[in-house]
Amino acid sequence: MTITFDASVTINKLEIASKEIISKFPELELSVLPPIAVAAEKIKIEIDRQLEQSHPVGRIISAGMEEQIIHLKAYEKLDEPRAAIVHARKISEIQVTLAYLVMHTEKFEEFEWRWENFNNLQILRSELLSGSGVSPDGNEWFLSIKSEFLNVFSGEFQGDFATDAKAWKKYNNWLWPISLKTMYLDSGRVEDYQTDAYHWGSQHTHFSPMVKLLHSLSDANITFSSAFKLGIWRDILDCFTVAKNLVTNKTQLENSHQSWISYYNMWVVKLMGPVVWERFVRQNSQLMETLAEVGKTPEPIIYN
Repeated sequence: MTITFDASVTINKLEIASKEIISKFPELELSVLPPIAVAAEKIKIEIDRQLEQSHPVGRIISAGMEEQIIHLKAYEKLDEPRAAIVHARKISEIQVTLAYLVMHTEKFEEFEWRWENFNNLQILRSELLSGSGVSPDGNEWFLSIKSEFLNVFSGEFQGDFATDAKAWKKYNNWLWPISLKTMYLDSGRVEDYQTDAYHWGSQHTHFSPMVKLLHSLSDANITFSSAFKLGIWRDILDCFTVAKNLVTNKTQLENSHQSWISYYNMWVVKLMGPVVWERFVRQNSQLMETLAEVGKTPEPIIYN
């Protein structure tokens, strides 16, 4: 089947659909590309308004989005891609962590326990490893949660510091021993993990005679930095998917998600320019089919 695709018609459809966001937030007018951080803050407000804060992981999801915004603001202030890539990586890692949390409904109470007790456990860890002679069993707070602690970390801690010292040294992450790679795998983003790991541990960030060349490469109007911005947008919009199963009014959240997707699509058009965008779409048959549907249906179609 031949797919007919009129870029000007599709762009017009996306522009109309994105007006809902712009009418609510005039500062996001697309006559110029607004900072992604501004959009991320608006998205967080919308999700927080519907998020069940009493939900075991609701507060963690909100905190994760706040952390993403901090890194996003830093990313947008940095003109040097080699420095900015660090923050792009962190935004991706946080998003995958949030996705991992909501996937494992059977562990919601455990995640909440880990989050609430991590600060005190880290204070205890510091005291234990500093050689100050402090004993866990001399800490009243620790004694009160010891059974819960050993239950959560079953197989990692035995309850005796002399034999647990090695485990305490490793316990420097509130989700330990769950690895970042495990979270990428469970979230279905193993390819992203491998790609991000490559960018993070290669000539893209290393002191190298190639680093300037790599960051100056571009495909049409898409530079290395612009490509990372598209990935950041995906991670920010995925917050809607993460929050979907934690809210009571799913329809309202899904409608908001659709509106933001349309706005994002229009943002991409502005970033690339209509001519380059059209060529980019034509080179991707699946994306072309998806966008062709925009001209047939009243609702904006999501593409990632």
